[in-house]
Amino acid sequence: MELLPLLGGAVTAAVLSAALASAIYLFLARAKPPETQRQRALVAELEQSLQELRSAIADLYERNAGQPSVTVEALVQRAGTERLDRLQAAMELRTQHRERDAIYQLQAAFEPELHSSERAELEILVGAGFLNLSELEEAEGYYRQALDHAIEAGEKQTQAAALGSLGIVYAQRGELAKAEEHHKKALAIDEQIGNRLGQANDLGNLGLVYRQRGELDKAEEHHKKALAIDEQIGNRLGQAHDLGNLGNLYFARGELDKAEELYKQALAIHQEIGNRLSEAKDLGNLGFVYAARGQPEAAEEYLRMALAIQQEIGDRLGEAIQLEELGVVYAQRRDPAHALEHLRRARDIFAEIGASRQLDRVDRLIAWLEPPERPKAP
Repeated sequence: MELLPLLGGAVTAAVLSAALASAIYLFLARAKPPETQRQRALVAELEQSLQELRSAIADLYERNAGQPSVTVEALVQRAGTERLDRLQAAMELRTQHRERDAIYQLQAAFEPELHSSERAELEILVGAGFLNLSELEEAEGYYRQALDHAIEAGEKQTQAAALGSLGIVYAQRGELAKAEEHHKKALAIDEQIGNRLGQANDLGNLGLVYRQRGELDKAEEHHKKALAIDEQIGNRLGQAHDLGNLGNLYFARGELDKAEELYKQALAIHQEIGNRLSEAKDLGNLGFVYAARGQPEAAEEYLRMALAIQQEIGDRLGEAIQLEELGVVYAQRRDPAHALEHLRRARDIFAEIGASRQLDRVDRLIAWLEPPERPKAP
């Protein structure tokens, strides 16, 4: 039996128990299912670690897919040369995945004479940077300031963007009731002002909240509504994200053929429009499908394609997570040496970029895979 991925969905207790027992069998080279107290404890620890890994992969991509769009019309219209240069530099740095440097450029663009509408737009851009870095407290602070300034300026679209962004922060924290509330408020505003792009984002984000709760039918309904709007307005990037979210939902249900079909549709669009980061996401998702089917060779092939793109575009966090996932695939293939090699490479990157939560997780996996030290002879 192969270990089933736990990407963003509910897995039945029986399947999860069997999969984890199999994983411990592989990691510990036992001849029988776990029976001792230590083995049972390791099963529980492995469950937590793998859930964190799959959630990290899902969060990495869904956060990029679901951030509400915000116009920077006011910010650009009144900007002088220096501010425009900083904005342009920040956007270039963001495309290079140098998020911290982009934030510094954006923060330097704040000026005392900024109008509330300009300040709100800039605060949302800075908040998005901190969200991409998973620094949720900082992101929340900027989004709250943006909401206050947007209300002061009477900018409805920016209010909706701030509310939706706060909803993403709360979803990342697991505060799903607050996330749902903020996404619904954002949706109401976008419907009121006729912002179809915003409506699609809001519906998609609500779908992610419902999937996180395990309400898969409700999630499917919202993702399909988002897809319909994105198709109507010709938003190809949005369509691809909606298809990917529906693929994740079917994956969670165990409907692997449907998930594979949707991931391939999303991949075709992302390749068409040249979105390399999302292309890597789709390839990685296809790798998860093949791993779930018990096809580790195919899983490795797709994960390696995803890894190559992430290395090419300089996405260090994504690179490390794919290396970690490849380590798990090698463990499934009963190849602990290659598993440890990839996990250690992932660990080096996590340490380099200061990803402490991911570092703790990969350290646990390495500890389980490393052979125990032989007692020294007296």
